[in-house]
Amino acid sequence: MKQRRLFKLSLLALSMYSHFSVSTELNLDFIQGTSVIPSILKTDTTLPAGQYVVDVLVNNERTKRANLVITEEDETNDSLCLTPEWLDNAGVMMKKNAYDGVFDKEKQCYVLTRNPHTKVDFDYGAQTLKFKIPQAYLLSKTDPARWDYGVNGGRLKYYGNFNKTVHNDFNAFGNLDAAINLGRWVLSSNMNISRSDNKTELTSSDLTLSTAISQVQGDLLLGKSQTRTELFSDFNFYGAALRSNSNMRPWESRGYAPDISGIAST
Repeated sequence: MKQRRLFKLSLLALSMYSHFSVSTELNLDFIQGTSVIPSILKTDTTLPAGQYVVDVLVNNERTKRANLVITEEDETNDSLCLTPEWLDNAGVMMKKNAYDGVFDKEKQCYVLTRNPHTKVDFDYGAQTLKFKIPQAYLLSKTDPARWDYGVNGGRLKYYGNFNKTVHNDFNAFGNLDAAINLGRWVLSSNMNISRSDNKTELTSSDLTLSTAISQVQGDLLLGKSQTRTELFSDFNFYGAALRSNSNMRPWESRGYAPDISGIAST
């Protein structure tokens, strides 16, 4: 009696296993006119060939959205070969010299997964490309290679006021603050226009051409500018100036903040 029960249970388990094993296979009989299985329908590939718009994440932090092209060779090798330009545009700011050993000189791209400490995962369902990169291989947030000088363009801010007295005296004042950005250079000016007693006067406190200098963590200014000091009175001058810029330094080096830890008894 026990042997019959064991035999019946074995048949039941076998039939259930066969049922589930068959259900994992995809029936492709509905695809007509082709003998080639699309890459996305293959269960043994993690990088189906095609063109995608993916969200890029570096150590679980979203950087940018980028166009990703996975070639048939990438699918076959089960690894992506990414160009330096693609990595920079996608916000993957890594130290290139740390990956010299996985750089394909023939294709001019990096196969990052060849590095044992780096992972690159493509999630087709979520349309994301996730990078796991050691902090030692990433550029610091204040590294000059990560600076964004912005797009070419201009900005104009202005305001003015006008008044007329009972004696028909007309007075006017206006201010113009303009800036033009070309590459890494910025041309800026601040001008005042006033009219009083039938006289018009135009003055400019600043007319400078400036750019950032990473080596000194400051800005180089050329033209007419004004001194900025806490010891002496400011004055206008024509020439060149080199000024420090605290925005080029990380937060932890801009001031001292003690790190206190422990348990305070009350």
